[in-house]
Amino acid sequence: MNKMGQIFADYFSDNMVLPANKEIRFGGTVKPYTKVLLSLEKVTIETSADSRGEWSIEFPAHAASKKAISIIGKSGGFSQIINNVHFGRVFLFAGQSNIEFKLEDEQHFENEKKIYQNDSVYFFNVPQIEFFDKRRNKKRPTDLKKGQWLLATRDNIGGMSAIAFYASKVLARDYEGPIGIVDCYKGGTSASCWLPLNLLKESKVLNDHFIKPFEDAILNKTKADFDQEDLNYEKKVKNHQNSLLEYQKKYPEKTLNEVKDVVGHTPWPPPMRPESYLRPGGLFETMILQIKYGTFNNVVWYQGENDTENADYYEELLSNLINTWRELFRDKSLPFLLIQLPGYEDGIDNTWAKIRQVQLRATMKIPYVKLCSISDLGESHNIHPTDKKTPGIRIGNILQENQYAETPGITKMCYEANRLTIIVSHALTLSFKNNTQFVVKTKGNKVESLFSANNFAGNKIEIDLPQGAASVEYGFINFPNLGIFNEFGLPLSPFRIVIEKEKARLSK
Repeated sequence: MNKMGQIFADYFSDNMVLPANKEIRFGGTVKPYTKVLLSLEKVTIETSADSRGEWSIEFPAHAASKKAISIIGKSGGFSQIINNVHFGRVFLFAGQSNIEFKLEDEQHFENEKKIYQNDSVYFFNVPQIEFFDKRRNKKRPTDLKKGQWLLATRDNIGGMSAIAFYASKVLARDYEGPIGIVDCYKGGTSASCWLPLNLLKESKVLNDHFIKPFEDAILNKTKADFDQEDLNYEKKVKNHQNSLLEYQKKYPEKTLNEVKDVVGHTPWPPPMRPESYLRPGGLFETMILQIKYGTFNNVVWYQGENDTENADYYEELLSNLINTWRELFRDKSLPFLLIQLPGYEDGIDNTWAKIRQVQLRATMKIPYVKLCSISDLGESHNIHPTDKKTPGIRIGNILQENQYAETPGITKMCYEANRLTIIVSHALTLSFKNNTQFVVKTKGNKVESLFSANNFAGNKIEIDLPQGAASVEYGFINFPNLGIFNEFGLPLSPFRIVIEKEKARLSK
């Protein structure tokens, strides 16, 4: 008689959702070279583990069904059963703090908790392992629980990503089958944390900018040195918090934005140490590889805030991340939905605008990459807006393609006889709100602002430019005042276009 034991990777647990109508990959770790038999309904497939004990099996596509099934794995006299498995649609939500932002901290949570009813949304929070000590076989933090798939209920939705929660409500409303949400995020992180270390080292630019500074920061330091640096940082944070509280007590009528204008923001980042989760390649190793056998319908990537200082390198980071994850998940056409950063005043030198430009360019250069701009949202001095309902619903509508598969963006541009013509995708008509302007810079760096109100015809924008125009910008600042929307009220993505040799192109 078979004994029960672990055969599947932790990602595979009771109550999970798998994508319907796609080949499904299963995997895990057993004794090296032992056989593994996997049974799903009437189909059984056999394979053997490799020298490290790792195994994987791909199963044929399975139709969507509300009927739950069980999956049975057997190996070396042991068996493991995954019960209550559903086939529907599965979405990976990944990135940093704004997608990590929990529903329990979101401004509409109490009302959502009262009214929430659900029998079709399930979620899996990937454990936030920061470091794995292979020599001692220990994980940090040491108190992390194993991840498990859960049916979303009033009692546990507070632990979901707020944005993923609101998106899942839209998806569940408009799709008859089960919805699976996989949350994989960690606040304060660069995209370099989510890439393999060897890939970063292979690029001279990324190696010089991310790997070498990390190595220099930890070089020739003892544990005592690292601990002292941490104490000094904690003292700075505590002093900042005290200053914040004192100022708020003295001026209770002031908003948080106004307070931060005076006392500044929480010190960040903390000092680097070898086991820091902020190290290059760290979270790819400790978090993404936990779900390497996953199969997904879409990836929602909301990140970039911590790379605003790395804006010149973000295009290479982002394209590598998309390609690497597609390779890991064995899906070359895996769709990515990039969440274009919201407005935020405090970045320097339009760095937030530069990240948005990279995100826009990625949708034009990389197949199966789409954009959801939330650049019309955000708070001027609060990097973590507490309204996640508005962006979450927008993301859900785009994933479900209720209106369009993405927000409006440039699909074509032409420059001729001092006239710039822009064709906008995902819009039949464009409307003008607010006092939005196109900012035109000439070769002598003279700035002229042209109002956009009379430049529309359907989804076309035409701008007559002065002689010697070098660039045209729309919303290309950290906290833009966007005023161009499609018929569903979705914002046109901010952009910067350069004019060179009588031709127009998106700037880097």
